[in-house]
Amino acid sequence: MATTTTVATTIPNLLHGFWSFAVTKSLESFNSLSNESVKMHSHALALFLVYLLVHVFLVLGDKSASADIKGKSSSSSLALRLKKNSRLIELPAPTSTSRGFPTSTVNQASTNDELDDSDDDNSTLTEPSMGDLELDLEKQCPRSTPAERRRFLVACNGRLEPAATRLQQYLEWHQKYQILQSTCPRIRPTRDRDYDVWVESCLVAMKACGEVENIVLPRVIRSYQRIQSYKEGEAAAPKARDCHVMTDEEGHRIFHIIPAMMDDKLAKQSTYTLAVALYLDRQVDRHSMDTVTICMDVRAGRGWPNTHAVKLVPFMKSSLKLLLPLFPERLHKCVVYPLPSAFYFLWTMISKCMDAVTAAKICVVSGKCFIEAAPPIDKLIAQLGEEPALLLEPARVSMFKA
Repeated sequence: MATTTTVATTIPNLLHGFWSFAVTKSLESFNSLSNESVKMHSHALALFLVYLLVHVFLVLGDKSASADIKGKSSSSSLALRLKKNSRLIELPAPTSTSRGFPTSTVNQASTNDELDDSDDDNSTLTEPSMGDLELDLEKQCPRSTPAERRRFLVACNGRLEPAATRLQQYLEWHQKYQILQSTCPRIRPTRDRDYDVWVESCLVAMKACGEVENIVLPRVIRSYQRIQSYKEGEAAAPKARDCHVMTDEEGHRIFHIIPAMMDDKLAKQSTYTLAVALYLDRQVDRHSMDTVTICMDVRAGRGWPNTHAVKLVPFMKSSLKLLLPLFPERLHKCVVYPLPSAFYFLWTMISKCMDAVTAAKICVVSGKCFIEAAPPIDKLIAQLGEEPALLLEPARVSMFKA
């Protein structure tokens, strides 16, 4: 435990130190529009994202693990049985190889206990089964779906009370903004359903935060679709049933996030955070156990606001603070790119000190950070597969402005 705690505090502190250095250099040159300025901006943003992810996985996860171990030593083995007993309800098994953050430290620390079948058999006599827990949770949260009940139970290591509290908070949040959306003007659908969802999410977020309601915020997050077929006699825009979402090679839906597009002059950063949360709530099926892959491109863009990394810090922090409790067990992995080679080497060394589950969820890809620089295609293909990796850059360039 002492070693884990040391690693959990040293690694984020080391990354934060390098981020502070990059920010200092970036601020010195950001008033100019030179390539060096843009590159340093991307470096600072990439390093902060990595630092923030590591902080969430290691520091917060370690604290959560300690609390769980003190409160209930058998919670980890119970959480494993939640997955073992998945046949009790008709749901697909989670596609992620772990329970997501912030419980990875518990997973690693209790592996031997979880794999001990004799211990599982003995504790089953006294601890509630998956079916019992879900039935109890359904009574407390009748408006929830079976998939939601499972995700929140797994995220809380099988503890009914915190799972019920968190799930009820999500349901109240979901209902609140559904009601608010019914008061917003309806938009005219376009050929891009993903764009329509973003616009609707922005309108609700702007109204909720007291912003100017007729402004559509820059599209900082998006997903892509594979169009399978067109039906004769219908409009040029394909129906939603004719489209399939873009996934990585493992079948996880991809969401493309470009922080440099955010314009803090149009709305507060908290408004962007809420818009992203509403967008994800509508795009991810509440009845499924699907997990997603986040692709975070930290490069600046031509004609974009290119808000400095320092100003993006509150947005990143508030996004994680809001999204993690609302969507537990949804993240498959987060791909952050491109990180400069020198810092990527540092990350390679640091990741060797982390447990395999945490390291697998934070995927750092090295590459050049200039606006016009080619993306690290081969490395992205290794992470995502060929089709999505080749799609991301044309989509990014299409958003450039003169």
